Amino acid sequence: MHNLLTLNYWFNLRPEPWLLASFRLTVIAFGVMVILGFLANLFIKKNKEDNLKKKFWNKVRNMCLFIGLVGLGLVFARQEGFGFLGMPFLLLLVCLWAIFWAYSIFRYMIRVVPEKREEQKKKEEKEKYL
Repeated sequence: MHNLLTLNYWFNLRPEPWLLASFRLTVIAFGVMVILGFLANLFIKKNKEDNLKKKFWNKVRNMCLFIGLVGLGLVFARQEGFGFLGMPFLLLLVCLWAIFWAYSIFRYMIRVVPEKREEQKKKEEKEKYL
């Protein structure tokens, strides 16, 4: 395998296909993301009444399906020897994007959801007395 610290590797327009073990690992990882996206649909349907949980699972579904399908597309492009789409840099970019997206979903669950729950409780208490 090439040196991962050289720019020539990351921006190579014609990278070599992966070995079987690496190929299987990446296909399984992105495949699991797609499956998690479809499973998140079940949780969206289960939480129809709770808008905050529904929004959380909607974000998870969008992230998993998008990152999984784009990742599988990039893996396919590399294995088939497509020019620009096979660059390792694009796969690295997708992985970094997935990390950022997961962080924003985590932040939403930790900060935004508790604040909105408090607002809902206060609003329900006001409506109880009106």
